[in-house]
Amino acid sequence: MDGDQPLEEDDDPEKTLLDRMDDRDDGFKDITSSPASSKASDSSTTRHAEKIIEDVGDWRNALKPHQTRLFDSLVIASHKLVRHLVDRDTADRDIVADYRRRGEIIVTELQQAQAREYEQYLSRMQAWKQQAADKLEAHAKELGKHAKDSERAKIERQKAKRSWNEVQSVFSRLLEG
Repeated sequence: MDGDQPLEEDDDPEKTLLDRMDDRDDGFKDITSSPASSKASDSSTTRHAEKIIEDVGDWRNALKPHQTRLFDSLVIASHKLVRHLVDRDTADRDIVADYRRRGEIIVTELQQAQAREYEQYLSRMQAWKQQAADKLEAHAKELGKHAKDSERAKIERQKAKRSWNEVQSVFSRLLEG
């Protein structure tokens, strides 16, 4: 390519690959846009992908050497980018899985600790309840004893009062005559 030779349309360094892509209507631009409701079979998807790969191969073969190097550089860069994105996605999933696993362990440990504390509390409450019941039973026995003693004392007082009344009655009769 001497500076004296006229440039053909394909040799124009100012002409970009994008211009060529815009001129083509091969469905290449629409590979990611398919309606969500479409139920294309796997074989038609495979045929479509094969056609795109074939078209890209034809397109690459039509490139000039400097364009081929640019294309290869872009493919390598996009490959590295996709690999990086996949690695990041995998790392993100690993982080989420690890966080979930560790969180579940923490929750399980907290539940077990709570269950142990509950059992200890329940045991202490049962012991306190038993002590309270024992004390109440002892107090009930003591009150029963006091009630019996009080009843006996009442009977004794009544007997003493009757005796006293009898003694008074005897003294009154003696004094009277």
